[in-house]
Amino acid sequence: MPGFNFKLERVLQVKKYKEDELKTQLANLKREYLQEEAILWTLEENLQEQFMLLIEKQKNLTNVIVQIQWSYNYIIKLYEDIENQRKKLEGLAKKIKEITQKLIGASQEKQVLENLKQRKFIQFKQKIEKQDQEFLDEVGITRYIREQYVL
Repeated sequence: MPGFNFKLERVLQVKKYKEDELKTQLANLKREYLQEEAILWTLEENLQEQFMLLIEKQKNLTNVIVQIQWSYNYIIKLYEDIENQRKKLEGLAKKIKEITQKLIGASQEKQVLENLKQRKFIQFKQKIEKQDQEFLDEVGITRYIREQYVL
């Protein structure tokens, strides 16, 4: 008697592969998000340092106006960099959310197929048990009939 053969096994394997692929994408995006977040923190710390330097330069009027202007320009550039970094982080967060939703969907699809496979396997086992029981019943009936006619 042939073993259990789930007709949708290839589909289930594809769903598992898709789920694994989405997990990998999500992990990569989260790692990239953390790296970009670290860059943002560095930019924000640098901005704070530049503000402190500018305040110090303004206190010491011995510095040339040009140096103060450079500081202002650099602070403006830092603001722009911080804003760009925040936009990049927002984009990554959006991608993370999308991949997470896809991963949830893929996991649900895979789970449905696994549940179907489990039900089909249980039905297969019940069918085999029924066939075995019918065979044993037939053997028992045959033995009983032989015993009745032999005596």
